[in-house]
Amino acid sequence: MKKRSWGGVNSGLLLLRIGVASIFVFAGWMKVSNLDATVGAFASMGFSAFWAYVVSFTELIGGLAVLLGFYTRVFAALLAIVMITATIFVHKDTTLLLNIFVTLSLVLAGGGKYSVVRKACGCGDCNMCVESDVAPKAPTSPSQM
Repeated sequence: MKKRSWGGVNSGLLLLRIGVASIFVFAGWMKVSNLDATVGAFASMGFSAFWAYVVSFTELIGGLAVLLGFYTRVFAALLAIVMITATIFVHKDTTLLLNIFVTLSLVLAGGGKYSVVRKACGCGDCNMCVESDVAPKAPTSPSQM
C-alpha cells in the first residue's frame, strides 16, 4: 500500500478525539442546559447536587478539551473516571465500556500532533514530554536551525 501523508497514528488519534469528544460534549451540554432536571435525576439515584454539577461540567469541558487536544491525557482520565463510576453505580451493565476503553486509550496515547498541546502532558519538562514521539525535536545540525 502507498503511504499517505494524511494517514497514520496522528490522524487516527484526531479521529478518535473527534468521536469521543462529540459524545461527551453532547451529553454534557444536555446536562448543563437543564441543570434542574439533571440535579433531580442525580437525586433520584441517591447522588447530591454537587455530583450532578461535577459530572455535567466534566463531560462538557472535558469533551471540548479532548476535541481540541488540550491536556488530552488529563481530561480523558477525568472522563474515564466519570464513565467507570457511571458503569458501577448507575448503569450496572456494559453499555459504557466502549467509552471507558476509548478514554483510557487517549490517556495512554495522548492527543497526537494535531493537538493544541502537542506534548505528552503539556508541561514540557517531565520525562513523558521529553521522550514523547510527538514532542518537537531539537535541530541536530546548524542547517536545521
